[in-house]
Amino acid sequence: MWYKEFSAIFKHHLKKKLSMEIINYVLFFSLLTEITDTIEITPIFTFQP
Repeated sequence: MWYKEFSAIFKHHLKKKLSMEIINYVLFFSLLTEITDTIEITPIFTFQP
């Protein structure tokens, strides 16, 4: 059945995409913590109005 093939391909691509996004998030957050540790600022996300 074409549906089974399609779902298998879709799952494979989804898994690959998801793992890449997770890796990107991990790299981003480690970079962010490195930057904040170097500069030693209080949380970047608290902006003063």
